[in-house]
Amino acid sequence: MQQGIAGGALAQALIKSGIANASHAQKEAAPTCQYCGDTAELVTGEVIYPRLGYLHHKHFWNCEECGAYVGCHEAGKGYGDGTRPLGLLANAELREAKKSVHAVFDPSWQSGKKTRKKAYEWLAEQLGIPFADCHVGMFTVEQCARAKTVCKAFSG
Repeated sequence: MQQGIAGGALAQALIKSGIANASHAQKEAAPTCQYCGDTAELVTGEVIYPRLGYLHHKHFWNCEECGAYVGCHEAGKGYGDGTRPLGLLANAELREAKKSVHAVFDPSWQSGKKTRKKAYEWLAEQLGIPFADCHVGMFTVEQCARAKTVCKAFSG
C-alpha cells in the first residue's frame, strides 16, 4: 500500500511529467488536524480508498491518528502542485454533512441555470458569510446543517 509522499519528490515528479512547472509547483504546508492536533500526512487515494482503483492517483491529506482526511486540488489546475487541500480535514460526521449539502446545493449550478460562482455567491448571502469563506469544503458540521436548510427551503 502507498504510504506518505515526500512533498519535494512530488513536486519534482510533477515538474518532470509536465503537469506543473517550477514556478507553480509550490508545496503546501501540511494541515493540522482540527480534531486531534496532529499534522496530516500527504498520501494517495490508495491509502484512503484502497478498493477504489480510480482514486489511487489522487492525493489526500490524512490524519492517521484520528482518521480525518481531505482531498487535494488537482495539479495543473491553478492550485499549485496538487497538494493544496480542498477544505478542512473531515471526520466521518463532517464528511457525511458535506455530502448532504452537496446533494441539495450542487443541482443549483449543475443544471446550468446559474454558474457555480453565482450559486456560491447566493449561498454566502443566505448564510451571511463572506463569499471568500463560502465553500462546502471549508464548512463545519453546523454550517453544513444551515446550508442544507437554506438550499432545501429555496428548492422546495
